[in-house]
Amino acid sequence: VMRDLQGTDALLARDHEIAAILKALDARYIRPAPGGDLVRTPAVLPSGRNMHGFDPFRLPSALAMHDGAMQANRLLAQHAKRSGGQYPESIAMVLWGSDNLKSEGGPIAQALALIGARPRFDSYGRLCGASLIPLDELQRPRIDVVMTLSGIFCDLLALQVRVLAEASY
Repeated sequence: VMRDLQGTDALLARDHEIAAILKALDARYIRPAPGGDLVRTPAVLPSGRNMHGFDPFRLPSALAMHDGAMQANRLLAQHAKRSGGQYPESIAMVLWGSDNLKSEGGPIAQALALIGARPRFDSYGRLCGASLIPLDELQRPRIDVVMTLSGIFCDLLALQVRVLAEASY
């Protein structure tokens, strides 16, 4: 961990932007880099590279799936505490494009966890669908999730819309 932090510190201490601007003005190639924040995606460093927002075939990420499941469990525990141990029949969510891009698909993962589903990946590690978690493994009822999707979410995350639809039927 300390080596990773030292490497990050070294990348932050050096100016990469001016060299990249000069390369761009000279019509030369600038390596791409993922978008996002430094804490969740250290690969954004060094700065000064062409930024792409996300890889749609990798969303939600493993970290987002873990975080989304924790958020779903907290939500269900809070509801159970208020309702005498009952699970909600349905939950409404608004899925925003920008929130999902910044969190590597955290809200998508939360919706999947509430439904009792997980993303399915092909042999190349690309998102290709959803699978329902068996009820004996899930150990609770499935929750109906009513989702409102923002326009940007629909425009940028068409594959994720299909995955959520597949998890819902």
